[in-house]
Amino acid sequence: MDNVVLDVADGPDAQGACFHSPETNNFHGTLPDGTPVILKCLRRAETAQGVPRLQWFLRTHNLLRCNSHPHILPCLGVSQYHTGYTTVVTRQHGRNVLQHLEGVESADLLIMAIEFTQGVAQLHALKVVHGNIRASNVLVDDLGDLKLVDIGFSLLYTEDVFNPRPSCLPWTAPELFPDHEHLEVVVEPTTESDVYALGMAILEMYTGNPPFFDFNVKSRHFPTKLKREPSLIRRLTKPRGMPQDIWLILQDCWIMDPSQRPTAHQVLLRLEALMSPGYDGI
Repeated sequence: MDNVVLDVADGPDAQGACFHSPETNNFHGTLPDGTPVILKCLRRAETAQGVPRLQWFLRTHNLLRCNSHPHILPCLGVSQYHTGYTTVVTRQHGRNVLQHLEGVESADLLIMAIEFTQGVAQLHALKVVHGNIRASNVLVDDLGDLKLVDIGFSLLYTEDVFNPRPSCLPWTAPELFPDHEHLEVVVEPTTESDVYALGMAILEMYTGNPPFFDFNVKSRHFPTKLKREPSLIRRLTKPRGMPQDIWLILQDCWIMDPSQRPTAHQVLLRLEALMSPGYDGI
């Protein structure tokens, strides 16, 4: 994976990047066989040793490649093609799901939510936690083929303590926010927090907006309002056009006690049941 060829003349710096994320400058590129790829240059990693969980990340994505799934897009590997950057290489695949939703009917939204959930359920069956489920990490191509991406990316720099990034707060489960009364308790993303985020991401697909878009999520009080009872979660409302049965599933994904949330597989079964011929709630 050392001979990736960039088609961006400026190289891996902020000015030449085609788009950005909190951890990376991202570029379009091609492999020698012509495969189009995205090169995610990690901003804080001049060497592979600078990424605490890189070996875990590579083992995880090797597992995903060995257990391929139609709705999961693993990375292809890591390149040191550019001095001073550790670069994660993934195949190009369409646009994020929010850019694909204009004019999509409710029944088609349900199909997309099912495919999305199938990907999450497969991850969890393999004992893999995504860690940053949100609509922008779901890609759809022109044929409607949906893929879950950036699996484990948010955990690359996690050593002893997981700190939610400000840009991810709307999808972050309450239990992942620091508990100032129990600082000795170390938390990190789990399958249960993934299910919470899955519910928020499906809500996002129906509204076209991030969860809590009409709240001040940048406020330092947002985590406190989310963790305490009655939680800010209860102020979320069912979007117009969303069937009541889907809304009930999402509310179960957001139960404050993580142990009481459904698994991704259970969410999948409930969503698939809404596709049965006798169901008329869509």
